[in-house]
Amino acid sequence: MFEVGQAVSGPSFPAWAVAKDSKELLEFLNGFIAKQKETGRFAELQKKWFGEAFPNLPVTFEPEF
Repeated sequence: MFEVGQAVSGPSFPAWAVAKDSKELLEFLNGFIAKQKETGRFAELQKKWFGEAFPNLPVTFEPEF
C-alpha cells in the first residue's frame, strides 16, 4: 500500500513535541521507545511499515529546559 520513496533531504529523525514542563511525559516516551527497541518490536514495526529497519536512530534527546 505504501512505498518508501527517494530521499528529498539529508538525515532527519521524527520526534514528538513535549511541553517544557512535562519531564515525566518525556521520560515515559523515551522509556517506551527504548523498551520497544530492546524487545525488537520497534524494528519489526519499521520493517512492516517501511520495508526496512533503521537501527541508527538516536536513543534519547535531552532538551534544554
